[in-house]
Amino acid sequence: MMDAETSAYINLYGLLGNLVNLCQLDSEAKSLLPKKAVSVGFVIYKGPSLALRFEATSGCQRLDASALSQNIVLVFRSVRHFNAMMSGKAMPIIVKGFTKLRFLTGTFSHLSQRLEHFLKPQPQYLNDNQFNDISTRLTLFTAVVAAAQIGNHDPEVKAITGALSDGNIALTVKGGPSLEVQVRTHQFTVTEQIKDRANAYMEFADLGTVGDLLAGRIDAFSAIASNKIQLAGFIPLLDGFDKLLFRVNYYLKQES
Repeated sequence: MMDAETSAYINLYGLLGNLVNLCQLDSEAKSLLPKKAVSVGFVIYKGPSLALRFEATSGCQRLDASALSQNIVLVFRSVRHFNAMMSGKAMPIIVKGFTKLRFLTGTFSHLSQRLEHFLKPQPQYLNDNQFNDISTRLTLFTAVVAAAQIGNHDPEVKAITGALSDGNIALTVKGGPSLEVQVRTHQFTVTEQIKDRANAYMEFADLGTVGDLLAGRIDAFSAIASNKIQLAGFIPLLDGFDKLLFRVNYYLKQES
């Protein structure tokens, strides 16, 4: 069964948080950013929060400051209310920034549509190499962050996460992005830099392999057998995280 709290964390950090990467990778998204900075805070009652800043020169940035201190503050009564907004079935409660509503209905809406364009690719774009490159990078980020949030919050995977020891997993793509998953006391965090010496490594031969794997065109066993994926280090850590990745599609399909 899909857990609403887990879904909210995935939506907030794995999807909205991916706007930061979208504005780095996609020239059309960059062109939408305002000359004067606008920041938006997302606050879920008894749940997570996120603050994002949008500006043409610096792009989209995730802020460490309180979500309540931003130019625009959107509040949600519950994780279910937030999930409904992400599905287009509810509206946020705007508590600050009424004079900047045009940013929400214009720029922010267009950026969200642009993100969906890459995360839910239509068949006519699949032969476009530039599109595939951006789409795969964004999908990889969403998938890994979603797996981490499933590990942190989904009660159905407690048996898996409870058996995992602390350690770092380095996920790298030759010629592409790198992500590090840190496991500490059965809690998962994801960074976009390999900061520490990893305990386990998963290296993809190229972005095409990542795209094929995420789209289900190849399976992990075939990719490993053909050396398109190479594993090293503490394999039980990789195996445990792979079980979380396997559950990502279930959550993301429920949101689509």
